[in-house]
Amino acid sequence: MDQSRGPNHIGPIAYHHGIRADARYFRSPAPPRGETEAAMLLRATETSAGTLSRCADGALGAHAGPRHRRLPPASSRLPDGVWHVAHTRPRQEKALGEALDAAGVACFVPLIRQVRYYGHRHREAWLPLFPSYAFVHGPKEHALQCLRTKRVARMLPVEDQPGLEHELLQLDRALAGGATLDPYPYLEVGKRAVVARGPFKGVEGMIDERRSPDRLVLNVSLLGRATSLEIDASLLHAID
Repeated sequence: MDQSRGPNHIGPIAYHHGIRADARYFRSPAPPRGETEAAMLLRATETSAGTLSRCADGALGAHAGPRHRRLPPASSRLPDGVWHVAHTRPRQEKALGEALDAAGVACFVPLIRQVRYYGHRHREAWLPLFPSYAFVHGPKEHALQCLRTKRVARMLPVEDQPGLEHELLQLDRALAGGATLDPYPYLEVGKRAVVARGPFKGVEGMIDERRSPDRLVLNVSLLGRATSLEIDASLLHAID
């Protein structure tokens, strides 16, 4: 071993699961006598991975996401209000939600969190579950207010108010439980079921028994779109 390198030298930079392990960035105490350079490198790599994991978990846990990503409670809505669906211009869903939040208008823009890692750094983004759509609750004036923002292409009328309310409630319950929702084809025929226990207890949806019996499909009929939640089939009870 080259004595000129000093006792803390751990050899060349290495990468373990995409994480850089280098003594210049992750210093460890002096190694026990007789420890090989390979063992030292592995210990430094594990230290770096643990540090990054703790930093990422702490950063993500501190952000609950925008307020409009959750269904506004009934107590915060106007008693004479109804649901309106805003068909937004491209990539304007979140901006519309922020503008309506600031104006005190009840709105729901279902968002899912996506985290991407770039070496030592990570970036968190909230993406629309249903791109180009937002749900607004209030009188007709609130629908007109959406159009005045210039972020909305048109407003869609909602004839089945109870039906839309029920479907949005299922989405909100799933998101509140921390569900990872994936895009899924709109399911016209399927078996209705409800989650009986666990963090998603009470979420209702449909099961595509032929394609994915372990997924609960959540439809939004007005949009003709759906999303799905992967779940243990033993937690699902059929609804007659």
